[in-house]
Amino acid sequence: MNKYIRLIRGMKIMQNKIDIILHILNLSKKDFIYYKLRNGIILEVPNNKKNRTTILSIQEIFEEEIYPASSDKDSIIVDLGAQAGLFSIYAHLKNKNAKIYCFEPDKNNYDQIVRNIKLNNINNIYPYQKAIAGKNGTLNLFINDNSSRANSIFSEGSNFQTVSSITIKEMLKLLKVSHIDIFKVDIEGAEYESFYKTSKDTLSKIRFIFMECHNLTKNNKDYSIKGMKDFLTKNEFSIINEKEDIIIAKNENFNHNSNL
Repeated sequence: MNKYIRLIRGMKIMQNKIDIILHILNLSKKDFIYYKLRNGIILEVPNNKKNRTTILSIQEIFEEEIYPASSDKDSIIVDLGAQAGLFSIYAHLKNKNAKIYCFEPDKNNYDQIVRNIKLNNINNIYPYQKAIAGKNGTLNLFINDNSSRANSIFSEGSNFQTVSSITIKEMLKLLKVSHIDIFKVDIEGAEYESFYKTSKDTLSKIRFIFMECHNLTKNNKDYSIKGMKDFLTKNEFSIINEKEDIIIAKNENFNHNSNL
């Protein structure tokens, strides 16, 4: 029921409702559907089964605003698990002076980000086709056939991509930034190893974390929202908001001048 409520709420912020309804019901013959938001943003969405949940992501980010973006001038924002780049584009609308770096390992999703950036003439979003993980190297990303929002290193099957992976510490070096103001994380379970293997000194460079936690206690008892909250608290973060499986944390020891 909640899914259908969110779908209806998402439709309220769309201009071309008929095109989107036809897409969701698999009645459109077009290769791509252009989701036209009332705020002027246009999103190119492939017309296939696994992208029919796009309206849910749009509702969460643009209508519900589950990840509040900073309006501070010259903010540095990093979007992990960018999928189609929706949060990055939302953050751009909130702060056109920010530098926004987004990471998405799946090639199809990454290509969609690039197209959406170009389609909306955005010049402050910088995409990377990489996964963030607990080590540098490569890993298998399993592709979910039902939703482009649900690819994960913890799934199984024959449909996977071997993707490049880097740690949070290496990511900061790659971006050549001294700190991150907003760190949005939605990486389908990879958040645990990525963060649990990151030093306190590196974490001190992150001001705010917006994170969706996925329950993977079958893999590790600490792979839960409680485990993540305990970890962040030990590293001097305060949990300032929590809604369902999303937490917002503030680093009380924020120091972008510490050494990598």
